[in-house]
Amino acid sequence: MTSVPVRAPDPQAGATPAPQEKPASSSPPPARRSPIDRLAWLLVPVLAFYALTLAYPVVRLATQSVPDGDPLRHYRTLLTEPLYLEALGRTFIYASVAMLGALIIGYPLAYLMSHGPRLARAVVTTLIVIPFFVALLVRTFGWMTIFARNGPINKLLLGLGVVDEPVQLMYTQQAVLLGMIAVLLPYMVLPLYTVMRRIDPRLTQAANGLGAGGPAAFAFVFLPLSIPGVLAGCVLVFMLGLGFFITPDLLGGSGEQVYPVLLNRTLTTAVGEPAFASAMSMVLLVASFIVLLAVSRVVPLSAIWRPESAAVSRRSGRALDAGWRRVNLLMRISRLPSIVYRAPGHVLAGVGLALCLIPMLAAVLMSFQRSTFAEFPSTDLTTDWYRDFLADPRWVEAFLTSIRLGVVVALVVTILSTLAALALVRGTFPGKDLIMGVIATPLIIPSVALAFGLYLVLFNLRLDGTFAGLVIGHAIPAVPLVTLILVANLRAFDYRLEQAARGLGASPLRAFLTVTFPVLRPGFLVAAFFGFLTSFDELVFTISLAGTGLRTLPLRLWEDLHVRFSPILAVVSVAEMLVVITVLGVVALMMRLRQRRTGMKGSIL
Repeated sequence: MTSVPVRAPDPQAGATPAPQEKPASSSPPPARRSPIDRLAWLLVPVLAFYALTLAYPVVRLATQSVPDGDPLRHYRTLLTEPLYLEALGRTFIYASVAMLGALIIGYPLAYLMSHGPRLARAVVTTLIVIPFFVALLVRTFGWMTIFARNGPINKLLLGLGVVDEPVQLMYTQQAVLLGMIAVLLPYMVLPLYTVMRRIDPRLTQAANGLGAGGPAAFAFVFLPLSIPGVLAGCVLVFMLGLGFFITPDLLGGSGEQVYPVLLNRTLTTAVGEPAFASAMSMVLLVASFIVLLAVSRVVPLSAIWRPESAAVSRRSGRALDAGWRRVNLLMRISRLPSIVYRAPGHVLAGVGLALCLIPMLAAVLMSFQRSTFAEFPSTDLTTDWYRDFLADPRWVEAFLTSIRLGVVVALVVTILSTLAALALVRGTFPGKDLIMGVIATPLIIPSVALAFGLYLVLFNLRLDGTFAGLVIGHAIPAVPLVTLILVANLRAFDYRLEQAARGLGASPLRAFLTVTFPVLRPGFLVAAFFGFLTSFDELVFTISLAGTGLRTLPLRLWEDLHVRFSPILAVVSVAEMLVVITVLGVVALMMRLRQRRTGMKGSIL
């Protein structure tokens, strides 16, 4: 019989130690895997919604674009006619320039938001977040008043004696590019800020302690760590630029327009030839898909909604590091006074803040001037335009329609997004990143093409031109934003509280309603408010789906801007800004109350 050696107990060790207890986790425990996770069923409503509003519209566009007899007739026209080819190429150029301009200006802004002095952080964050939720149509209207013949730029040039007569600023490429950079700037800053705020400032302090000056510490430490935010912001801004048509249409006039503007004008006259409009939409969607496919080879698309997941390839990282090590100029710059190498960043940040603030300020000033033309400075001020706005039933009805629509969309989107967020945070099934990518799709595909596809679907369902159809259309861009907010809130929640309730006999539903929801109620309300703001400022889907009976405030403003240029349009812009500022103020107050009551530190960004 084989004997088994037994280790004698160590007399100095005392009694056999009890097994150590694992620390409690604030995240949900891994559930027993099954072929289909129970929580995965919560994704059915949002996936069904996306099947109706994303997948099926694209299928309808594809089938509609190939008429009988000569299926490729419209595609041959689009790929051979110089008008469309030049417009498509111009779209890519404008999107690239807007991306680079937003990156150069937005990087210093994001740095101030994350690592600047407290007062600077508060000011910059306010001036970036508010324009992010103010309708781009309002900001574009502000640029129209600035570029006007009697606007402030021409007044300044004439006053300085630089020119003898007003310069043509409107309907130029420069106006379009500047307007695009200004409007898209927040979309670059927010992903950068998300990554930069996670960079520990002690890393750069350690580099300074090892002899690296400010520029060298920035180049070797901070900049490489912020690259994920750079990549995420560039992808998001470039993809948004490909589908941009409101700002180019208003500031660019009729000459040398981008492809989405031609597409939108075709859609307005597509009753007789919807196949051609469908083919135009498919060309834009396919071009965007090709870009996304190429980008995904370098940057994971999850970087768009989770910027910290972006990464640079190992080869490019080594090359970048080797290139920096060969540059001795950084060390020389470090010996200069700090104001020398900090000044360019402060100047660019100031330019960025001006691009965000000046258009809205111009709209406010114009709403008080008596003249019907944009004129700065105006010494003849009046509030008559506000009275005219409140006395005009067209504007009042449009304003109330936008409010009602926003409330309904907020409720619908919050319910859909809550179910999706619970599944994505609590579920144990594979493919979460893929599902989140599907949910984030409306952020990165051209809305103008998708809106026409949705119109074809809702037309067959007899929902075009109805309130319900507008709710469906407005929910598309709102679902990704609300879902991201709710996912962040659920991840920050201490799951042990809900576990305790379930341990006392509460069902999963009752534990969620009595424990989780009361704690996270401010977060749910914040998400609902953002869904409301997204709907309140939505224009692209409204143009395609509103028909002739329904008019929202942005749509009424859009239509009047193509007919006349009046201070009452500035009053409408001010009304939209007041709604946005009020809602954001309530959101900020609720976030502060949540932090005081629960001790949870969070940010809406």
